Amino acid sequence: MPAQLRVDRPNPADGDTTADLAGLAVSRPDGEVAHAAGRKAERRQRLLDASLELFAERGYANTPIELLCRTAGVSTKSFYREFADKEALFLDLYDVLMADAAAAVINVGELFPVEVGTIEELSLAHERIAAFVHAVADDPRVGRVLFLESVGISADLERHRRETHRLFADFILVSVGPLVARGTMPDRDYRRSAIALVGAINEVIVDHLHDSSDSVDELANDLADLFLAVRAGLIGS
Repeated sequence: MPAQLRVDRPNPADGDTTADLAGLAVSRPDGEVAHAAGRKAERRQRLLDASLELFAERGYANTPIELLCRTAGVSTKSFYREFADKEALFLDLYDVLMADAAAAVINVGELFPVEVGTIEELSLAHERIAAFVHAVADDPRVGRVLFLESVGISADLERHRRETHRLFADFILVSVGPLVARGTMPDRDYRRSAIALVGAINEVIVDHLHDSSDSVDELANDLADLFLAVRAGLIGS
């Protein structure tokens, strides 16, 4: 079975600073893939590598299982030992790529080690948004799989994709809780605002994938500035 992301989201108001993003960051398949020396793990990894290349280049719909197997150097029988179908392979790939993006975010310093709203924290917040952007956009294949090819495959995958977006929204909400607690921000539910911000960041990345005239560094800086500007606007609301 493909690895499943943790989607049991905590209440950021409870002060859980991980907001389950750390769980997402370590959600790579940890059974067979952990045994990297085994033939089964190697076969699975070859299929993931082939799927990243082909789904990004040809599109999910235009990539038959036979081509995936040929590119990965495995038989179709071996494919079905690893995955129930092509969608299961895509889900596994999606989870691995999102886990890498989550790891990039939480590896920028400790999770909120400084007081929220200070210059140090604003700098860390900027770096974390930039780290996410680089994780999903430095390799255009990653961005295409996560933000373009993942749309419209199935209702199950769409639910999974939206749950993942909510995990990142919860991470954003972590920085809001302390500001509300000390009266800097109004005491209200900011979940929709956080989801909207995640959607805005994703949409700008999609636009970049279609027209990458700007560098990824410029994209990362713009989106990090957007995040801080939106948060500052909420503080002043």
